[in-house]
Amino acid sequence: MTYLYSPKDNKFYPFSLKENYILHAVWPSEGVEINEGDFQLFINPPDGKYLVADRNGYPVLIDIPPITREEKILQLERERSALLDSAKNAISSWQTKLILGRISDDERDKLNLWLDYIDAVLAVKFNTAFDVEWPTTPKLI
Repeated sequence: MTYLYSPKDNKFYPFSLKENYILHAVWPSEGVEINEGDFQLFINPPDGKYLVADRNGYPVLIDIPPITREEKILQLERERSALLDSAKNAISSWQTKLILGRISDDERDKLNLWLDYIDAVLAVKFNTAFDVEWPTTPKLI
């Protein structure tokens, strides 16, 4: 089987389905023909590679660039948010019991452990270091 690689769409279109693509007005106006062997290489790139078109419109695999500082900070902020959401879910019933005066000593101890954990998560700084070690999550039981 052969394919048309569209550098504009960065996609492969099988020639065997060309009539269907034309019928639906989605057949690319330009591209390069790619054989089955090359197609398989491009659709299953090795780790760390992704597909782009070179300046002549041919598909090539290039290295995935390292994430930027801003992207890494956003990633770490999402991780922190997920950890905090999980911790808040874990302590919600204990907080309610505390407010109502119905918390046991054991539950109060667990609540304090989780509050210490939340403080530790919030204390992690990642604006300069990206090898972040998150605090260990307390046990629920």
